[in-house]
Amino acid sequence: MVRELADDGFDVAVTCRVLGVRRQGYYEWRSGHKSVRAVENELLLKRITTIHEESRGTYGWPRVHAELTLGL
Repeated sequence: MVRELADDGFDVAVTCRVLGVRRQGYYEWRSGHKSVRAVENELLLKRITTIHEESRGTYGWPRVHAELTLGL
């Protein structure tokens, strides 16, 4: 929405303030680069999915957590 309003001539700073979005966050999102945290989260999600699939869907969060922390 910020991008559309900016394209229509509205000031980005004002638009972000009205919508409650940090201006820096908007520009980071617009650049398309993923943060280190986002990349780490994607890797963690893949690992969790793998553990769950290898257990044929029987592991819940306690066993998945144990696998992640203890490397069982």
